[in-house]
Amino acid sequence: MRIVTRIILLFFISACPTAVFADDTLPTVQFPIGLYSANIPNMKRVSELGFTFVVGGDDTMYIRSARDNGLDVVANTFYRGDTASRQKISRIRNEPNLIANVVVDEPDIYNKPPELVKRLSEEVKVLDPDHPLYITTWIPANYSKYKKYADIFSVTPYPINSTDTFQDLSLVYKSIYIAKITEPKNIPVWATLQAFAGEPTWKRHPRPEELRCMVYQSLIAGAEGILYYSMSSSEPYLMPTGRKNWFLFDDPVTTKTIKELNSEIVDWSSIILDGKRLVPLARVGEAIYTLIQYKENQYLFITNPSTESQTGNIKIPHQAKNPVQRTVLNQGASVQSTSDGVLITLESAGTAVIVIGSLDTF
Repeated sequence: MRIVTRIILLFFISACPTAVFADDTLPTVQFPIGLYSANIPNMKRVSELGFTFVVGGDDTMYIRSARDNGLDVVANTFYRGDTASRQKISRIRNEPNLIANVVVDEPDIYNKPPELVKRLSEEVKVLDPDHPLYITTWIPANYSKYKKYADIFSVTPYPINSTDTFQDLSLVYKSIYIAKITEPKNIPVWATLQAFAGEPTWKRHPRPEELRCMVYQSLIAGAEGILYYSMSSSEPYLMPTGRKNWFLFDDPVTTKTIKELNSEIVDWSSIILDGKRLVPLARVGEAIYTLIQYKENQYLFITNPSTESQTGNIKIPHQAKNPVQRTVLNQGASVQSTSDGVLITLESAGTAVIVIGSLDTF
């Protein structure tokens, strides 16, 4: 696992925009936050949204443009086993902000059988033993066929496929959960989230509360990195500007939401990465939650991916004397303290974060 350890260390020590709570109680720890299809002209704008890396180009010009804007790169190497592929890897392997190579993209839907992916992965590791192999897979039933050949394994659950106002978003956490219990379990699982639209399948892009629900599902389910697809996409889709395909910066609402979410992820990084999960992943009705102990406080992360509101009582094992609860994030939630925990109602796609501690820790 030397390569995986190196990638995590790189993420922790590379420079990136960071944030902590006002009382400075949370140390700054970087969480991998990536964007697909960023291009050189927009690299600065991507960096300003709080991303730590991009998934894209495989040449030195692209990688150095990202570096100049404080971004790491997962390179779309797409290794084919030919001379040109080998030369490409040789040219970029020593770039300091290269953090992984994409061997194949969604091999299960692009007719790349496991035996081919195995061979290509082995060859890339010989050519560049210092960088992890990044593989995405589309269908959960195929995770077991491809995860074993990755050093970083990404799932791609895109749940919004109609124009309906309310849609079931639970594919996100279910995909992450399946990936994490799939052997080998020690490989990091990242979540690539739908942040685009494209006809005929993806008929609209997520609303802000839906995108927040997907991000928090990822954190609750234990994803160790989050990516958004995409800055741009080739599928036809009419943007308000008249552009005929999805382009993130033509949608100011989604752009603003992603910047806010990236800041929130950074705020929670220490808790998510270093806290002890007292309840790793649980359901109350159709809502999902996790309870994390971090230093003196407990943190309840909860979101509702279903199409209907959900109400439930969550028991919390108080460890502090005279426990106090504080809701620090409330999007479509009603929260009441009870004698043994929290009574909470969440709207569809509602999300909340509740801190439980004592007066001394607040």
